[in-house]
Amino acid sequence: MNNTENRVGLVGYADDAPDSDYHPLSNDNISLKSKVNEWLAVGSTCICCGINKAVNKLITDSNSSKYRSIVVMSDGQANVECSQQGTGSASQDAIQAACDAYNNYNIQVNSVGFGPDADETTLRNIADCGNGSYYYGDINNLTEIYKQIAEDLIKSSYHEQTITSSGGEKVFLYPDSYINFSYSKNSIQYGLLITVEKQFYDESHGNFSVPKNSSVSDAKVISYSGPRWTSLSKINDFIFFNLSKYGSEYIKLGDPYVINIPLSLITTNNTVEIKTGLSPENDTSGSIHNKIIYKIIKQMVSYSPVSSYSQGCSWTIEFDDNTQEIIEIPINYTENEECSYTEASINYNSNDAMQVATYNLLKEMDFNSNNKVDIKFTDNDFVISSFEVVGIPYEWSTEVRVARWY
Repeated sequence: MNNTENRVGLVGYADDAPDSDYHPLSNDNISLKSKVNEWLAVGSTCICCGINKAVNKLITDSNSSKYRSIVVMSDGQANVECSQQGTGSASQDAIQAACDAYNNYNIQVNSVGFGPDADETTLRNIADCGNGSYYYGDINNLTEIYKQIAEDLIKSSYHEQTITSSGGEKVFLYPDSYINFSYSKNSIQYGLLITVEKQFYDESHGNFSVPKNSSVSDAKVISYSGPRWTSLSKINDFIFFNLSKYGSEYIKLGDPYVINIPLSLITTNNTVEIKTGLSPENDTSGSIHNKIIYKIIKQMVSYSPVSSYSQGCSWTIEFDDNTQEIIEIPINYTENEECSYTEASINYNSNDAMQVATYNLLKEMDFNSNNKVDIKFTDNDFVISSFEVVGIPYEWSTEVRVARWY
């Protein structure tokens, strides 16, 4: 339920399947568990009552366009008949109820045998006739079995993006086959070109910001749609991609993995949304693994005030992914003075021109001002160059006045 927007209902059965032991379709885990905790293991075992009640409620509370299934568990023998099936046997009524569910309403029926007294033969036949699967467990592995059932149901409820072909069609790509197109490439502005990745913060949304004195040269969202299709993309509530515009049968359409975000829609602070689906009427959430990749052009020059000396230090720098690097700035620094730009500590000597300039540069690369640098680099792939102007007189002076009296 956490990943698929599915709902679960509960039917308790004994001599029959009363409404007091029923919980409607829901995604409220607390309420569902509370209903299970109310049940007591008493009375007879009317398996067909439980299946029939579940079928009736699924028909009432959902519709045939949804994937619908039943999981029936029993720890004993079916011993109550159902007039709806009327086979004259409690076990055969249970099996026939599963057959009716699948044949009449396309509702899959799975079964679970619990404990040594379960009637496995009847439960296997229930699963076979209900086009489902049979599982067996005891108190030691029942939780894992239900996890497996959930995974199997989720996989069954989606149509994978696969296509098969028959008829012996042959396709040949000739060596001189090509597509010719022309375009005007935008000139890249002067500055440091930075590629930034931002992970989505939930199954549908991610955000990113553009720092001051910067411009975005390219932006795209990476969609991990899995067995579904990437159906809709928005930035700041503006739709920039809609798969349904190209057709309503998604299986005939390609599924984009990379979607370009129009630069004209990007502002200082941006929220990107991705939806997936199997059809235009079946939008749901995407994946928390989605990410936004964008390139920023930023002026990366910093100046220090006039200082008494310029030596540098060994910097401990923390990045936005919470990793740290120790980098010598300048690259040929050999002394033992230590500086830091981390969430826990900002430390440098304000009288050292090189340290001040480096601090200002790191602050420029800290886009959200959290004392962590957004651009990941090491001393192997990032070189800070500097130039010095020396011999500048001090910016202050002392005036001495001599007065002579006579």
